Amino acid sequence: MRTIIIPFTNSAFRLIFEDCTLADNFAATFGPASPYEERSDRIIEITGKGNMPYSVRLDGKTVRDGLSRDEAAYSVSRVFGDDICSHVSASVCVMHAASVLIDDTVVSFSGASGSGKTTLSLFFSEYGSYVGDEYAFLDMETGRLWHEQHPFQLKESNAALFIPDIASPAVLAVQGEFGRAYYASLAFTNRKNAKHTERFKLGVLVFPRFDPGYGQTVINNLPMSKLPDVVLQSLMGQAPPSLLLGRFIKMAARERLKFLEIRFSDGAGAAEKLYAHIQKYTGETKR
Repeated sequence: MRTIIIPFTNSAFRLIFEDCTLADNFAATFGPASPYEERSDRIIEITGKGNMPYSVRLDGKTVRDGLSRDEAAYSVSRVFGDDICSHVSASVCVMHAASVLIDDTVVSFSGASGSGKTTLSLFFSEYGSYVGDEYAFLDMETGRLWHEQHPFQLKESNAALFIPDIASPAVLAVQGEFGRAYYASLAFTNRKNAKHTERFKLGVLVFPRFDPGYGQTVINNLPMSKLPDVVLQSLMGQAPPSLLLGRFIKMAARERLKFLEIRFSDGAGAAEKLYAHIQKYTGETKR
């Protein structure tokens, strides 16, 4: 058996594996725990190895069984996600987003799976510091955002952009509702990485729309008519949707939050154009 600790802001998980290779994948992807994080709030047991069916248990209760190795890895990642989303309050919500720090302001990319959120944010991080992916906490009383320590997710279609060897131990394969994908450590990309738990001012919220058939990158201000749909598909909080949206819009107006939508097929080119667009906007607001 192999045991590792994975720390999160609100709790720590002790994972117990029969499959030592799977344990190595998790350890390499999430990184080692610090000595002061050697506590364990939740216990996850993953039984099975090789071609045997896998079973995932949380605090002694079966989550799923009869799984493939990839499906077991995905089930564990979902346990992490469910735990993160449970730590919300009247003022703090969870946003499905990837974020990059530019100077002292965060640019967050939000969208459904396959929208290009991770791809574009990774290219955009060449101009700043990558803060995190997947899960962000947003305090609507202060307009500050911070990320949970969670690897980013790559689809098979864009994994080759960032990972020369998909068999690397720093990559965790998962098979879930979306099909096959990979979780990868931020450190593996060699991109600058800000501390996940630092709180930054959210300045720009970008909604990407990736399609290989698009020609030139197009950046527009998001029409207000689209705001309820795109925001509510990304936010999770205690309040009913209408109240949650109202609090978000009030925060956005107070903090002068900028909303953009971007259509693109070339990630590097789109990131360059987006950076120039945002620099022009921030320069105008500072004058």
